[in-house]
Amino acid sequence: MTTSEAMSDPKAEAINHFFSAYAANDVKGMSTVLAPDIEWNIPGHHPLSGIKRGLDELVSFFDQLGKTGFQAEPVFLGSNGEYVVDIHRGWTTQGVGQVDTMWALVWHFDADGQVDQVVNLSGDQHQYHGDKPWMCAQIQQEGQDAKPHPRKIIHGMGKIPDYVK
Repeated sequence: MTTSEAMSDPKAEAINHFFSAYAANDVKGMSTVLAPDIEWNIPGHHPLSGIKRGLDELVSFFDQLGKTGFQAEPVFLGSNGEYVVDIHRGWTTQGVGQVDTMWALVWHFDADGQVDQVVNLSGDQHQYHGDKPWMCAQIQQEGQDAKPHPRKIIHGMGKIPDYVK
């Protein structure tokens, strides 16, 4: 899908709107794209991994991510009737153990045209494993528990989304 085709696709336009709102820290703008019961799967074995359920949990995650100066630069958008796939470069600008990798996100749209599920796929999953991921270093600097908990690791695997079966 070319950039001009993506811009004429309402679902791709919604994802572009989300990223613009995210970059501006505009929660209200993000919420116009996201369903209230959104499930967003964050990969890894670190304190922030797992499925974020609902806008409050997701906004809390974004707040933590913001402490690392996380930035995203879109590379590709493709869509069909139900899904948008975006590939973007994501990197941090602050903290210890900075990250710079490619991400693929699978965005699922519900019948009302809002995103109800997002699955993040990391280009370098090993940056987010054990006790050395970039976010653990940032959390540890703030005096919080940076060790992954077994329950959190299992929770991070999440349920297999219905659309994968």
